[in-house]
Amino acid sequence: MKKLTDKERLFVIGYQYELTGEPGPAFACVKLANLAHAEMQPFTLQLTKELRAEGVDKPPMPLEYPVPWNSVEEFRARARELRASLGMTFLTPEEKNFCDHLDHEDTHAPYEKGVLTPACEWMKLHGLTQQDIWDVLMLRRRERKDVMLPEKPIQPYAAAWTTAEEAKSRNRELGAINGKVE
Repeated sequence: MKKLTDKERLFVIGYQYELTGEPGPAFACVKLANLAHAEMQPFTLQLTKELRAEGVDKPPMPLEYPVPWNSVEEFRARARELRASLGMTFLTPEEKNFCDHLDHEDTHAPYEKGVLTPACEWMKLHGLTQQDIWDVLMLRRRERKDVMLPEKPIQPYAAAWTTAEEAKSRNRELGAINGKVE
């Protein structure tokens, strides 16, 4: 299992405190490097795992937490290492396509004539709401760095799951593995 370095640990703790309080140097660093909040997820999950193993609920706010990486490339390489070590699962191509279609339909169908809504129809047919696949949708939106898909998806529509239970099960799996997405 990969562990956070001491500097990474301090930085991630500081970043987490800033997210719930006043933005500070860690938040500014992430923003300045043009990183999405979701890119911090492997570090946050690893920190949570380490703190639980130590029996620590909430670590104290560090006095200093310098940036532990020398470049965005180094940060992303380290994030990839942690993702692999944590066994983080990402969306299948079918799930990405389904989410893209669902978001496109939700954005355009109410306002434009002739927009087909096969993903919305699949959801209705199976008695699902967006809440039932929320973690899947949020992971895709973060991946795209866009809440709604403004343009028509490139791939033709195809259902990502065969049953409602399969969709709900996958959502629970991703929520548990990747940390509850909000």
